[in-house]
Amino acid sequence: MSQPPTGPDGWVARPLLPTLTDPAHDAQLRDSLSVLRDTCPDEALRARIGEVLAGRAQLRDLAGDPDFGSFVTPLTERGMELFEEYERAVAEPGGGSPESVRPPAPPAPPTHGTW
Repeated sequence: MSQPPTGPDGWVARPLLPTLTDPAHDAQLRDSLSVLRDTCPDEALRARIGEVLAGRAQLRDLAGDPDFGSFVTPLTERGMELFEEYERAVAEPGGGSPESVRPPAPPAPPTHGTW
């Protein structure tokens, strides 16, 4: 996982959410936002996500942005569909344990044009 960004003087950025007192949780959120930024087809929205990651904008403002909502809603809906399929597969007779039934791996993020 990534570490919180540091400045030239070695300062560490505040957590993206004030309630995230565990650095591992903040790092996970930063990693997740980085994936969203890297896979976002909208250049302006990608830049806004980057501003949040850099500490120049608030996550709260991004979360309330209708463009961000339009981008993440289909992703969360698909994630819920995959989770429900996973639960059904585990619950079926002979479906196996949760460890034996894995959802498909997500697609790899783009490797160009994202920075």
